[in-house]
Amino acid sequence: MHEAERSTSSRAYLRFVLLLTVVVAGLLVIGWVPTRNLGGSEAISGMLLGCGLSLLAAIVGGLPQVAFKARTPQDKGIAALLSLAIRMGLTLMGALATVLTGLVAPKAFLLWVGLSYLSLLVVDVLFVVADNRES
Repeated sequence: MHEAERSTSSRAYLRFVLLLTVVVAGLLVIGWVPTRNLGGSEAISGMLLGCGLSLLAAIVGGLPQVAFKARTPQDKGIAALLSLAIRMGLTLMGALATVLTGLVAPKAFLLWVGLSYLSLLVVDVLFVVADNRES
């Protein structure tokens, strides 16, 4: 990959991470009061951990898109599927490990894992589509 392509990929990935972070911040702002009212401080910790898990999985899952930037269309398709598989795998493993530890309220945690996962999936798909459209 040439230096200009690498720089463009890095900027696109940073915009992707920024957008993911903004979406999670919006979810936290919207959901804070209802979650606190329904489940108390334990539910808030579940919400924070659930959204954090989904955010981390989405950030790591976006890396294959950057790695396969200047490759063939087949490689880009594989990168898109790999990205989604990594994201789903990290989310499932993290959610299972967290629920089994019993450190957070499982209902609030799993609710927010699901809500944030689906919200960030939209950003992830838009990133893949934009990345494939550019090249």
